[in-house]
Amino acid sequence: MDLKSSDAIRTASLGDPRDNAVTIEGTIGILERAGFVENSVLEVVGDRGVVRIDLTSEDLSKKFPRTSGQ
Repeated sequence: MDLKSSDAIRTASLGDPRDNAVTIEGTIGILERAGFVENSVLEVVGDRGVVRIDLTSEDLSKKFPRTSGQ
């Protein structure tokens, strides 16, 4: 997560190392764009920062399959 200002982060915590869990709450501001970088990282860009998540488009499709009519 890259933020232009530290006041954009509300909370940040690391969970149990065995779970590889990280929780970050804050704001990236107004959404400017979102998409996959090299099909392996979801990048969400706002006017106040960027969030990058190690997630492929295939993983996302498996978890949230499209339904007919969309």
